[in-house]
Amino acid sequence: MPRYLDRHPTNPNMPPELVAEIIERLRSGRADEFGEKGLKVFIGTEETYCYTEAPSPEAVLLSHAALGITLAPEDVIEVQVLP
Repeated sequence: MPRYLDRHPTNPNMPPELVAEIIERLRSGRADEFGEKGLKVFIGTEETYCYTEAPSPEAVLLSHAALGITLAPEDVIEVQVLP
């Protein structure tokens, strides 16, 4: 499965219920309805980076949109992990 890194502004006003849902998804290792599976999330004061597995960059865009996070296609890049 391809892996992606995306970036978007950090949302300091994200509802606690949504944060809890994201944490549960990460812990469970399950993919969402778009096929995206979160691997890690790195939250900075200005930007957040998400490291995921997904069938396509479009799946990453749709998954984030369902959470109310708008990504531009150029915010999502396919990455490979070095051994």
